[in-house]
Amino acid sequence: MIYLNELRRKRFLTSLLNYFLPEEYSAITISDFLKEKDKVKVTKKWMPTGCLFNDAALIFLANPVTYNDLNKEKQSEVEKPGAIEVGKISDLTSALLVVTKEPYSNYIKGLIKPLDGMHLYDAILVYHPKSDLTFLADYHSHGGLYTEKERRDATSTQMRAPAYSS
Repeated sequence: MIYLNELRRKRFLTSLLNYFLPEEYSAITISDFLKEKDKVKVTKKWMPTGCLFNDAALIFLANPVTYNDLNKEKQSEVEKPGAIEVGKISDLTSALLVVTKEPYSNYIKGLIKPLDGMHLYDAILVYHPKSDLTFLADYHSHGGLYTEKERRDATSTQMRAPAYSS
């Protein structure tokens, strides 16, 4: 796992960003994150954007993961405000439980809960080491092949968009 804030400190202009941004890491796979999650430094900043992630760190996953909804039996019920929804993301190396609703989904405008079995590209996780909770903060569902409008249209109809073939 790569500590991105350390890379920014090596240059003067980018080191100034460290005062405003939360602690950020890049993990190739989920098992890469799980092996080194005890070394994660948490954000302790009071400047804008960084203060939203106090006592947490951002984790960027480089490889795509598959999302599985663990709340299938509750989908028929009326959604309760403030309810916690849990899902599982997995890749070829490991799996991880993530919270898909509250509190970070409210910060990202238009973040749509992923569908069961959906592939998530460029997933961003918020990890809280004290409580050992991981939140799904953002993702792309089509690996950059579709525009955001096409992604929202595909997920709003609860159908997967057809994959491009070469």
